[in-house]
Amino acid sequence: MGAETIAHDMKVGHLFFDHAENLRKVNLRYAHGSQLKEFFQKLLETYPDPYCQRYRRSIPFGWVKKMAPCS
Repeated sequence: MGAETIAHDMKVGHLFFDHAENLRKVNLRYAHGSQLKEFFQKLLETYPDPYCQRYRRSIPFGWVKKMAPCS
């Protein structure tokens, strides 16, 4: 778990949801981990050792909106 999971995340797809109007509008966006490599690489570089708890930073929504079109 931990750093291995982040490395795995670079190889799989990720879904992002955003919503509006009290969930009346829901957008689903997809990005492959290879598109997110810059974020995952930074996570690995700053990964705490020893690993004490879940460690995850978010992907900026502006990036998701620009790079992962709605489905």
